[in-house]
Amino acid sequence: MAYKTISAAEGISKIKTHNNLSNSIIEDNFVMNMLLDKEDNFYFDILIENCIFYYDFITQLGIYHGNVVIKNCIFHRFFIFHGVRCSQDIRIENGRFDNLCDIDCGSFNRKTIFNNNVFTEFVNFQDHDFQGPSFFINNVFQNGTNLLHPEGGPNGAHFAYLPVLEGNIGLDKFEGGRPVIKIS
Repeated sequence: MAYKTISAAEGISKIKTHNNLSNSIIEDNFVMNMLLDKEDNFYFDILIENCIFYYDFITQLGIYHGNVVIKNCIFHRFFIFHGVRCSQDIRIENGRFDNLCDIDCGSFNRKTIFNNNVFTEFVNFQDHDFQGPSFFINNVFQNGTNLLHPEGGPNGAHFAYLPVLEGNIGLDKFEGGRPVIKIS
């Protein structure tokens, strides 16, 4: 598989035009908010696959109305889904996340699948709502996650349905070395 090095702006353009970003190396911060309209909505499916992100991958305070699929990607810096609502299915699979992941204060309203991912740093699900069926299968949380924090509430995630948990490692580490996020 040949990768092509592109800018984040080119990547955003590919998603806007084709709903797909694949086989790409992104050379700067990838801010998915650039997809949103002036009311902070995006109405199409998104497929991001076989990509390497050397800088931050960020989306904040938007609503994605189509299915979101992120698979076979490597994230070297922060992966931030802050205050984001996905009104359709979201699937994140076969990913490697080399820095802090912040998937917090938003909601995934339909089916959510996290499958076969490796997270090397803490994964923050603080105050995140899972409104549909949720599947966490064969993920490795090397430095912990608050996904199933025993106190719930603002300390962890909220589930409308019991999540399906199979073959995960590190779900019992609720408070890993939680670094402070500084977006550059």
